[in-house]
Amino acid sequence: MADKYVGGIRAGSTGVSIHLLIRRKVDNTEATGLVFNTAGNIASYCREGGTRTAITLVTQTMGSAWTSGGFVEVDAANMPGLYLLDIPDAAVAAGADFVTLAFVSTNNYAFAERIALSSSVIQSGDSFARLGAPAGVSLAADVAAVNAKTTNLPPDPADASDIAGAMAAVPAAVLAAATAAPIAADIRMIKGVPLL
Repeated sequence: MADKYVGGIRAGSTGVSIHLLIRRKVDNTEATGLVFNTAGNIASYCREGGTRTAITLVTQTMGSAWTSGGFVEVDAANMPGLYLLDIPDAAVAAGADFVTLAFVSTNNYAFAERIALSSSVIQSGDSFARLGAPAGVSLAADVAAVNAKTTNLPPDPADASDIAGAMAAVPAAVLAAATAAPIAADIRMIKGVPLL
């Protein structure tokens, strides 16, 4: 069931259930003891751009398979006021961006929730499998290949201290000769003296 919820419900999912928290109007405490056929229970949904559609409530038990309209109290002692509702598949079918679910019952506050219907696909498994890479290709194999090619590199190839050390080792006379001759030639050209 984990593949049905993506910041909402994935459009086109089947067998989706939600929890409703129902409170009493008289004192705002959790309403316990409701069953699918309690007088005054009305469940509905309305898809984006659509009209209200009734949800026919049916009996359900915790831990049982999904049944369209299934309604059951989760645990009156430890989670009072919390109910499970099995949403009809038509409510979350593809073709709308959201659905609003509502539940009203006599002497209790109405419950309403707008739920986004997402078209997102949850990523699972190897990303390459999703991208259509050749069989046998995996992220682990790519990491191993990169590691094999980079194992013998220097620890810090961008370290400029090696360059500075090499330059310090060049004798001063070599540097002086390398810079003195071009400067003398430039001076002669400025004075109009022909170069020899």
